[in-house]
Amino acid sequence: MMQRKIFAWALGIVAVASITSGAAQLLPGQKVFTVAVRKDEGRSIPTCKELGRCKGEQRLMLKSKNERTIGRLVQWGCKVRHRMRDQTTIRCPEGRTYLGLRSERFFRSNDLFSAEQIGAVSVHARGVTGQGVKIAILDSGVDTDHAELAGKVLAYRNFTDDGPEDAIGHGTHVAGIAMGRGAQGIDDGGRANRVLGIAPDAELIVAKVCGNDGWCAEGAIMEAMEWAVAQGADVMNLSLGGGAFLEHCDGDPLAAKLNWAVDQGVTVVAASGNGGELGEGVAVPACGSKVIAVGAVDASDAVQPWSSYGRPIDLVAPGLSILSSLSCQSVQTCPEAGYGKASGTSMAAPHVAGAVALLLQLDSTITPVQAYSILTETAKDIGSAGFDTKAGFGRVDIDAAVMLVSDQDRDGYRIPEDCNDSDAAVYPGRGEVCNSKDDNCDGRIDEGWDQDADGVTSCGGDCNDADAFISPRAEETCNERDDNCNKIVDENCPIPGKSSSSFSNSSSSASSSEVGNGRFSHQKENVVGVRVRVEMEIRVAKEAYVRAWTRIDAETRVGKIVNDEAKIMLSEAYSLLLRAEDAFLSGDLQNAFDLAQEVKRMANQAQSGHYFKDAKDGKDSKRDDNLSDSAGVRREAQGDMRAGDMRAKGEMKVEVGVGHGKGRGK
Repeated sequence: MMQRKIFAWALGIVAVASITSGAAQLLPGQKVFTVAVRKDEGRSIPTCKELGRCKGEQRLMLKSKNERTIGRLVQWGCKVRHRMRDQTTIRCPEGRTYLGLRSERFFRSNDLFSAEQIGAVSVHARGVTGQGVKIAILDSGVDTDHAELAGKVLAYRNFTDDGPEDAIGHGTHVAGIAMGRGAQGIDDGGRANRVLGIAPDAELIVAKVCGNDGWCAEGAIMEAMEWAVAQGADVMNLSLGGGAFLEHCDGDPLAAKLNWAVDQGVTVVAASGNGGELGEGVAVPACGSKVIAVGAVDASDAVQPWSSYGRPIDLVAPGLSILSSLSCQSVQTCPEAGYGKASGTSMAAPHVAGAVALLLQLDSTITPVQAYSILTETAKDIGSAGFDTKAGFGRVDIDAAVMLVSDQDRDGYRIPEDCNDSDAAVYPGRGEVCNSKDDNCDGRIDEGWDQDADGVTSCGGDCNDADAFISPRAEETCNERDDNCNKIVDENCPIPGKSSSSFSNSSSSASSSEVGNGRFSHQKENVVGVRVRVEMEIRVAKEAYVRAWTRIDAETRVGKIVNDEAKIMLSEAYSLLLRAEDAFLSGDLQNAFDLAQEVKRMANQAQSGHYFKDAKDGKDSKRDDNLSDSAGVRREAQGDMRAGDMRAKGEMKVEVGVGHGKGRGK
């Protein structure tokens, strides 16, 4: 495609024509003036119902302060909202007619036809106005004395052969969209309006690169880019262009120059062009791969037919009949400032440039790549799902973009680092609290509060967080404890009655004669029940033993170093487990019970956290090299139990079940 060396300021005839006619329609006599709200009730002034803002209520005006009348309205469910000298505003339920009251009207005091459409007005209300951010406008110049822009200009340089003034008004119009302060009230078709720019507190760098005939020399544009970068511009807007490219055009000299500016840390925004009715293609320099290319939509988010489109398009923004500032020279109102409406992607681009300025106020470290990602990620999808060549990633949504990068809860952290930006008690690095929330944004909930590593925290219902066999997930066993945290001890156990002395005293020498001599005296009538209880206790001990080895295996697989004290302890527990089974088979029930209890204690201790260390911490100083074969002993022991052997000689029919809780493996 042939490369153009000169670029039209308005990207086509659309914007040129609309500025002239728009100014005449908007400002009779081409003078700046402030229009008071019309007093004829309801004419061109909507009510909250017409705007869809009532939310299930009527907003009414009472031309009185009669307390008796107000009291009666309150009895009917109404609420007083505002009390003035001679009027009162009342909010009442729908479904009732209130005589003597009229609907409250709503007025607009800013350029809501574009600024509110993309969420800028609500962002301004939160104090985000682009303060301290420098926007460079490379265009036809700017009326520096305009009420919307006066005092904002940090630097101004003319790169054309014409005078420095903005003779055609295009640059002033673009600058007003980006950062107009809303200085003057405007009668916009019977509605009160203002030229409220997207970033009204941003600062302005002006480079006049387009002559008074509307044409912009390529050399002037390139030199102006370098100058703007040297002036410290944060954002650069180019509402100019020419040609049409189906793909990115980084080989074009002007596009390459803009890509260079991006590499210097400047976010560059450019109009896509007004040639959409001629077919697919995006103008230079918007087609540069590092440039944010912007097309145009109307107030209903409909892409305009003349808006240039194609694969290089990134976003769309309002570009139809946009009210903004005009240089007094262009509309012959000097010394009074001019205002007018214009259409084109030239008007859409500064909406996005202003949006970038708002993001940079929140975080000056945002890079051009990050700004692009934020705006495209938060854009309102108005076409085909995801990216499409007509609207790119969608219509820019400043409110959503600011929400993404702002610190709404004022905890010093922003999304995405802050996983809950509406809760000041949730932020990275915070100490985790047992509250079923991820307090420190590490992707885990209540870590460190599950002391027994049974998967349930104390705030999650674990009634004994020091015992891995007690939790709401556990099954109740007959052990004089509330294993499943339901506040009932040993429910459904086969042994009637309870005694705090049962199985309470550890003894490795207890004999079966004690079953009828005190220690099991409350169970004399049910020796079979005692055997079942002891058998169950041995089974639980086996589960604890296997679970401990399973934990050691898991920690080893993830690179942890296991203190050999834990392995020694489990080897001893294995020996005790064999003795417990022998005692049970020989009828020494008390000794079997005590030994099983000791096995459980040792198994639980062996899998406690202080026996495991990260590999980077080095091996534990207490390592015993003489236990190098402990893993083999473990595997042999596990194999014995899983086979149901355990020297049971076929007399114990208790299988081992591995998992949380007790009594599993049936």
